[in-house]
Amino acid sequence: MKNFKRVSSWLAALLLAVGCLTMPAFADTNKAAEVRNSVVMIFFYAEDDTGFVSSQGTGFFVGAKGEDPQYIVTNYHVIEYYIQLGGGTKDAYNNMQLSAYYDSDDYEPLYIVDYNESKDIAVLRLNQPTDKRVPVQMRIPDDGLIGETAYAIGYPAIADASVDSISSYGIQDATVTTGNISRLLSEQGTGCRYVQTDTEFNHGSSGGPLTDVNGAVLGVTTAVSTELDGSKTAGFGYAVSVEEVIPLLDSHNVAYSLYGNGSGPLLLVAAGALAVAIAAVAALIVVSRKKRAVPAMEGTASSAPHQAEPIAVVSGNPAVRSMAPQHNGLRIPVSGSLLVGRDSIQCGIAFRDGTPGVSKRHCSVSWDSTTGDFLVTDLNSSYGTYQMNGQRLTPNVPCRLCAGDSFYVGDPANVLRVELG
Repeated sequence: MKNFKRVSSWLAALLLAVGCLTMPAFADTNKAAEVRNSVVMIFFYAEDDTGFVSSQGTGFFVGAKGEDPQYIVTNYHVIEYYIQLGGGTKDAYNNMQLSAYYDSDDYEPLYIVDYNESKDIAVLRLNQPTDKRVPVQMRIPDDGLIGETAYAIGYPAIADASVDSISSYGIQDATVTTGNISRLLSEQGTGCRYVQTDTEFNHGSSGGPLTDVNGAVLGVTTAVSTELDGSKTAGFGYAVSVEEVIPLLDSHNVAYSLYGNGSGPLLLVAAGALAVAIAAVAALIVVSRKKRAVPAMEGTASSAPHQAEPIAVVSGNPAVRSMAPQHNGLRIPVSGSLLVGRDSIQCGIAFRDGTPGVSKRHCSVSWDSTTGDFLVTDLNSSYGTYQMNGQRLTPNVPCRLCAGDSFYVGDPANVLRVELG
């Protein structure tokens, strides 16, 4: 027993030491504003004789701590036009640019490293490392962050060209907005992990970092839920978790830094040591218990049948409300499977012929009374069915939505909301 106590004490000390390596040291002051030193405005522009197309957003640098960074993380949809027009290939559209702006008159070209369209993330690079910005540190979100303060950093004002005062995109022009972390969730179908927050961010902030109070990046701001009039739905902002970004960086050997742990490899070493220590403690506990345990006798298991738990049924009046202007707030009850599309005979919610992006039989909506969830299924439509964060549903695979959630068919103007009245 004395030897067991001595070993247990040693292991406890080891666990404490390893824990100090793996647990972040929380700062006393807000470091989020310093992350402005890591963000840039990303701008795409293409022009021909018929007109031009452009898009913009925010990106943040990743890299080894203390070194000049070269790689930028942003949203896929920030560079989507660039990719569609052949950017980065020999078939690239003429007179086209994709640039990182350090300020209004200080910028350089960007090149694509990799992207994941379904998870709305992309990694870009400069030709050479830059000393004009510093890399962020990232932190994998966990449930302990629920209810904690979050900050979004980016260049939202560039989305409004009518604001005359917006003339530069330097470090001091990046905004820092504050809110709270509501929950962590995984998207049905893709499994993409998100951080939901009520932190204020706008279209120009897309691709920017969502941080904790210490300035550690938790995710990439990607989408907000909006109402019919274009106003944002309070509390429904989403950032793609850095858990989705890290594998993309690892696959291209892009260096990055994890908050409180230096670089990625240090985290792995510390985690490995922790795992070994936990395994050793578990083994000792098992040995100790075996010395006192009474061997189980055959034939002594209870023969009583298992009593199944009763299935709860969620009550309510499920319905789908169209937020499209042509329907004027039309609300249709969901009984069985409700079809949405242009077929006025088969579809409970029928869009006018010629409505952009809507197929004849576009999608179906049903309700699961055992869980209270709505099941939205794209019926192999031409232009797709989307969640409000821009993620396209896999055809013929039901996507679960909660009452109050919205989705759109084909075009963001064709918004529908599931309700439980």
